[in-house]
Amino acid sequence: MAQSAARLYTIGHSTHSYERFLKLLLDHGVNFVLDVRSLPHSGRAPQFSQRPLRVALRSDGIRYRHAGNILGGRPADRKFYEDDQVQYGRMAASDEFQKALMRVRSAARTQRVCLVCAEGDPLTCHRFLLLARYLRSTELDIVHILPDGRGETQAETELRLMRQTGLLQSDLFAKNPQALEEAYDIQSRRVAFAARPIETSSEEGAR
Repeated sequence: MAQSAARLYTIGHSTHSYERFLKLLLDHGVNFVLDVRSLPHSGRAPQFSQRPLRVALRSDGIRYRHAGNILGGRPADRKFYEDDQVQYGRMAASDEFQKALMRVRSAARTQRVCLVCAEGDPLTCHRFLLLARYLRSTELDIVHILPDGRGETQAETELRLMRQTGLLQSDLFAKNPQALEEAYDIQSRRVAFAARPIETSSEEGAR
């Protein structure tokens, strides 16, 4: 019998209460939170700053680890920037980043791991545009937990991405890998962190 694929979740804490956030995790069986925020604090939602979040999750039986120094969307190293904007492709090509992705894949084979960032919609977050983009494979099912509690598959989110970027002209383009990669690049340029913001982010400290 073929072994089933590992599963990885992602979620944005948005402005949920901690209780609502916890319910979303538990409803999907999550037992390991990997915080991928470069800056793990929030003035608008202090319950999701690193220390209170770590303490609360651990008291509720969920493992917590911060990995935003490597997997966050605001890298400190200027080699990942061009014209003050983060270049996701450069990050993805680095050895340190690839090794971190390997650790995520390995953890997902034995635990219910959830990547946590801030934005509710994965389309506006590096957890989808960077991390899930380079983690996706036939051996790993990726599910994005939406604010209403639904689990949206990576393929479903990619269809929304293509519609939002205007590249899904018909169902024929849904399976077009070149169009999909172009859609990722377009959306990444729209939302990737910039030292001089191109667009206002929906959440402070999000990427």
